[in-house]
Formats: sequence, structure tokens, C-alpha cells
Amino acid sequence: GVGVNFVKLKSFDVVSGTLTLVVHLRLCWRDDRLQFNSQKAFRSSWNSPADRIVLNSNLVWNPDVVFLNEVDGRQFRHDGAPLLLTDDRFLEKTGVNVLWQRPLEIETKCRADLSMFPFDSQSCELRIGSWATSRQYLQLEPQQLYTENNIHTQEFNMTDVEVKKAIVQGNVSLEYFDQVVFSLQFQRFAHYHVIHFILPMLTVTMMAIGTMWMGRDHVGPRVNAGMKMVLAVLTVSFITARQRPPVGVDIWLDKFQTHCFLLTVVSVAEGMMVDFIGDTKWCAYCLSVSVLDRLGRVVVVSAAWAVVEWDFSSVSWELEQRGRQTDGITEESSDLLISFVQGVLYLLAAFAASSIASLFYELLVFARKWRSHQNAHQHQELPTTVGKAVV
Repeated sequence: GVGVNFVKLKSFDVVSGTLTLVVHLRLCWRDDRLQFNSQKAFRSSWNSPADRIVLNSNLVWNPDVVFLNEVDGRQFRHDGAPLLLTDDRFLEKTGVNVLWQRPLEIETKCRADLSMFPFDSQSCELRIGSWATSRQYLQLEPQQLYTENNIHTQEFNMTDVEVKKAIVQGNVSLEYFDQVVFSLQFQRFAHYHVIHFILPMLTVTMMAIGTMWMGRDHVGPRVNAGMKMVLAVLTVSFITARQRPPVGVDIWLDKFQTHCFLLTVVSVAEGMMVDFIGDTKWCAYCLSVSVLDRLGRVVVVSAAWAVVEWDFSSVSWELEQRGRQTDGITEESSDLLISFVQGVLYLLAAFAASSIASLFYELLVFARKWRSHQNAHQHQELPTTVGKAVV
């Protein structure tokens, strides 16, 4: 039998792909050579359910069962953990008479998926099996697992453990080997990134979009405020660069920062473009500058709504999955983020609705003026045409 007690999660390096755990590897097996009758040997002084004989593990045979995906090989060293030998009555009841619990610090390989960083969840496997003994001579059966309370680091929390048995074929020989596979589920604590990076950057981006509602009479303060928002977004991006894992894949935080930067730049560019068009008087009979300004607001706000909805739809799904795994318990910062994003979406929708309403009003006014201008132009050309016909 093979079981594991999970004692402590020491570290999870997602860049190098290594997981360090403190565990107790529990092995139990039957060895008929070590059978004894406790009543004959110890008489009434032996309490069968609790008494054991302690043996040095180097003095008797023990299976070469180890963590197969460990990377440093420390488990092959002699750790001095003693064996416990039970009597024949325990053997008849359980089928085993040798118990061995090894305290180990293991470092295993685990490839991390960082596409949803910092809202990512990781899955790692611990494969336990024999290096050289096939299942013809050694068969493994998974036993009950135990975990200490709050197995976590400052960055990750272990949320679930599943165990199953697998039969695999050897890489060199054609023999089959038993393996006991423990699947570990980890979730990252996103509180630090939400409070210090995501919420401030989203707030600055919304403030940059809000500068578009400053009138053309204040174009200087409008562009000045917008440029400050751009610099604020860049500053937050530089700060988060140290906290970003240096991996060669696109992560959610990179996409979010890029979208915030583009929305901020577009908001400032819209104000500069409207001011440029107003100063050049580009077309006497075309749309007025106020209409173009409102049209720009509608386009930018609609794009911002779509981007925010796209970015946080996957986050909402990930947080919902976390709540299911933890019986509805989530981080307060995650709940705050979802509420804040919902408020931002409602605010953008209100801005877009007001801009569309004012844009329709301006277009109606422009259409009336255009019709009046066309009618006046036709009345001016009519006498000239009649005069030419009389001559």
C-alpha cells in the first residue's frame, strides 16, 4: 500500500517548473519472513492494535518505491526512518505486517500554465512507483491520503488532491509497472496583484476616457490630463514588470495592460484630433466639430466597454470555478474586483448612451441645417435659370 501525508508546501517556482513539498511517504507490505506470534513471544504484555517492533530499515528488505518525477534524487539517500513490525493478528486483519513512514522533502517537476496570470490555477502530479521492480513482483495499491490544514505559501494554496492507480510500460523493457498518481490542484492568491496593479490601472484608464467630456474651450487641460493618465499607466506597467514571471508566453496581465494603454492613448488622441479639425475648419458644409467629438466619444467608449467585458469575462469564469472548488469561499479582493468591473461596465454603458443620444440630436440639427441650405441654394439658382430661358 502507498499513501502520502502532505505536511507543507514550501515553494512553487512557476518559471523553472519545480514544486517543493514536505511529505510523509507511507508504505506498508507483507513479509512472511518477519511473521511472529505476539502471544508466544510477549504473552499478555503485547497489545496487538497498538504495539509495534521498531527495526532499522537497513536490516530488512524494503521496496524501491520512490517519487518518479523528482528532480534532485534526495529520496535515494538513507533517511534513517525506522520500520514498524506488527504481529500475526494484525497481519490476518489487514494483510500487511510491515509499516514504513518516510519524512521527505521532495522537489518535483511541474509545468505551469500562466495564460491566466495572476488568476491562474495549476495542476501538478506526483508519480510514485518502483524504479526496477515490475508489477509481476510488486503491486501498488493507493491508500488514504492526509493533508495538514492550510497547505499553502504566500503565493499559492493547495485546494484539492486526487489519487488514482496507473499501469505503465517501462521505457527500456517490455514489462509493466504500477504507479500511484496524486493530482494536486493549486490556486494563486491574486490579492496582491488586484489591489496594487489591476484596480489602479483600470481606474486610471477610466479617468483618461473621462477627459473626453472636457469641452474644446479647455483643450489644453484636457490633453494635459490625458497625457498624465498615459504616464500613470506606463508607470504601473514598469512597476509590475518585476512581478511578472519571465516566461515566453502571453499572459492575461500583459493583455490587460496593453488594452489599458491603448484605450488611454486613443482617448488623448481623440481630443487632439478634434482640436486640430476645429482649428483648420476642414469643411464648411460637413459635420460640425461638436458632432465629430461626440462621435469619437461613442467609438472610444464602445471600444472600452467591449475590451473590459472581453478581458474580465474569462476572469469571472475562473473565479466562479474557484468558488465551486472552495464551497463558495473566495478572496475579498476578487469580489471587490468583480463589483468594480461591473460598476465600470454600467458607467461606460451610461456614457455611451448619453453620447449616442446627444449625437443623434446633433445629427438631426445638422440635417435640418443642411436641408435649409439646400433649399436656399435652389431658390438662388431659380431666377437665373428662368432669365436664361426668356432670352
